[in-house]
Amino acid sequence: MYNLYIDMGKNVIIRLKNKKSGVVYVYYGQSAYSKDGRCTTKGLRKLIGKMNSQDEFEPNSTFLLMPPGEQLATGLVQEPYFPVSDREAPAANEYEEKFYGYTAVLEAAAKKTGMYEALRKVFPNDYLVMMSMAEALVCYPNRPLYSPRRFHNACWHTNISMPSEGAITSALKAVTPENRERFFRQFNLNRPDGDQLVVALDTTSISTYSSMLALARNGYNKEGDSLPQINLLMVCDAVTGIPIHYRNVAGNESDSVSVKASVENMVKENVRKGTVFTMDRGFCTLDNMQLILKKGFTFLVCMPEKCQYYDEAVDAVIADIENTENYVPSIGRYCATHNLEIPLKRPGRGKNSYTMTAYVYRDPLAHADQKKKLSDKFASMLRELDDNPSLWKKNNRYGKYFTKNDGGAYVHNRAAQGKALSRCGLFVVIGPAGWTAEKVHRIYKQRDIIEKDYENLKVRMRRPRHSLDEHLEGKVFIVFLISVMEAYIRQILRNNLLDVGQSMEDNMDVICNAKWRKPEGKKFKEGSWIDLTLDQMKMLHMMGVPGIDKLTPNIGNLVNNDLLHRQGKKAKRGRKSKAETS
Repeated sequence: MYNLYIDMGKNVIIRLKNKKSGVVYVYYGQSAYSKDGRCTTKGLRKLIGKMNSQDEFEPNSTFLLMPPGEQLATGLVQEPYFPVSDREAPAANEYEEKFYGYTAVLEAAAKKTGMYEALRKVFPNDYLVMMSMAEALVCYPNRPLYSPRRFHNACWHTNISMPSEGAITSALKAVTPENRERFFRQFNLNRPDGDQLVVALDTTSISTYSSMLALARNGYNKEGDSLPQINLLMVCDAVTGIPIHYRNVAGNESDSVSVKASVENMVKENVRKGTVFTMDRGFCTLDNMQLILKKGFTFLVCMPEKCQYYDEAVDAVIADIENTENYVPSIGRYCATHNLEIPLKRPGRGKNSYTMTAYVYRDPLAHADQKKKLSDKFASMLRELDDNPSLWKKNNRYGKYFTKNDGGAYVHNRAAQGKALSRCGLFVVIGPAGWTAEKVHRIYKQRDIIEKDYENLKVRMRRPRHSLDEHLEGKVFIVFLISVMEAYIRQILRNNLLDVGQSMEDNMDVICNAKWRKPEGKKFKEGSWIDLTLDQMKMLHMMGVPGIDKLTPNIGNLVNNDLLHRQGKKAKRGRKSKAETS
């Protein structure tokens, strides 16, 4: 990357070029470097846009929502992008213009996922305010929920009138555990039927300054600080990444015990029978496996070595796992299977157990690397024993891997060390019987997408200072709605191959300054888009915003041809639209 500074007092313009994508990003703020070349002021600058191929500045949503004076102070624009809020009232025949691109995409995402309809039915008096709060939090994440004025002055939103503080408080209080469960039930009713549903389940911790919250506890803090925390369990569609359920959990509750209430609630929330829960090793307990099977679901979970079925599965296949018949070229790993019986009382005269399969994978590269490291570790431990024989205890790791010979010297326990070395490079997953090694590997790896939802959620939650539980419950619910809409947007970008080398924010910058104009005193629907570029029309159409095909009838073909071009295929030729020929 290269840097270019324009001195403007404390704040400067900083241009950084991404070597992979070639995009030049523009930051505004302070820049200072230590002697070792590390930037010491990253937190004091903000991304405000990028430079296009003609070296022209393209602002993002952060820049568009900056005060007019600050926009001018950057030296990047000759006049602010929106007028000051205290201008004189326009005449009756004037138009009212505001940014609407990002809001239109969020509304389309809410309707396409069924979230909007579920909100309308469960919260008939508050759903418009909830949508407005979510849109404001997306467009201006650093502003508190109770201060929507800047967003309202700059952008159109679902609730055209600016929500009052009373309306916002009412909407937050409406999010009770009972209403939240009703929302999930309605939300899952709108999900289309299809193949077996696979969901990813995981938890994260959110540190809080408010120790008065009922769920705030001191526990294992994933952020590494000493604050009390609230744990959040979220369940997402493992294919699309769209969240379908969440639950607040006490901060000191472990992963292994936090899943019970969520699984029981999801039965009431119309989550279809046979759904596969994909979980990491922290959730792998016999109680959780039996609970999931008892409720009519199934699971795919990584087994830790301490799991009671781990030794049985590994011992059954270890001798023959590297047989060439077990090699799976598509994933570059060996895989052998072993059926296990999970004990569970079942109605009728059948067997009181469920048959599941352990899929034992071995990565040849990881096997060699881990084997070398473990051999070096054994050699180091032997030297430590020679220097200090008191380290050896019957039940510790020295006693496990070393024995005393007749002469009183410590020697390697070949049987124990050989068993440990033979298990290097193994990865064991227990899941439904009859699946292929490729399918199990692909589905388990897809659970990584839930981490993106958690990352975005934690950024917007920051560290809650709420002292009232209903305010925290409402804030988490609003952020959950944002996660649903953004997951849909990511899915569309992924389907159109626009997620390679660019973040969602970079892609959506295209439509940030798309404006909607309506005559003063008229209804919003009587307005129209203003001077949309072809790229903006493509993005809006791609995201499902209605009415774009009326502006450019051929827009669907243009979007499809762009996708073919990214796939390396030849675009289809067709009749050009009037917008292209004019």
